[in-house]
Amino acid sequence: MSASIESFAPEFRDFLENEGFVISKSLEKPEEFGNTSIILESPKLKIRIYSDRGQRFVDVGSIGQDWHKLEYVLEFVEPACSQQWFGEPPQLDKLAVALKRNISAISGLLSGDLATSGFTMFEKKKSNKLIEKIFKKPK
Repeated sequence: MSASIESFAPEFRDFLENEGFVISKSLEKPEEFGNTSIILESPKLKIRIYSDRGQRFVDVGSIGQDWHKLEYVLEFVEPACSQQWFGEPPQLDKLAVALKRNISAISGLLSGDLATSGFTMFEKKKSNKLIEKIFKKPK
């Protein structure tokens, strides 16, 4: 079964359609807690919107490259966009607004050398903080 952007992530629909994104893959898995994923692609960028146990998340990447958490990419290109602003789990309406505002910067970042730009180190630090938070030992 496949999901539609209208029903799964309407916060992104108009903007992504206007930017030339098309759904390249869509999947619903009712047997896996109703997990759903939609991958949208444009000539330069791909976006994956997915749910895991009812929470929705967004990743971005360049065509043929790895995925990156949208929150990390947004915070890197616009430091005022922090995890606190997006909420936990991130609110899709806020992610959509920030993505729209920063689409050119994101596309430029992801099409370049992520290590040289400093994003690779930034992403690693953010991921390590998240892992520490999840697996924090009780005092």
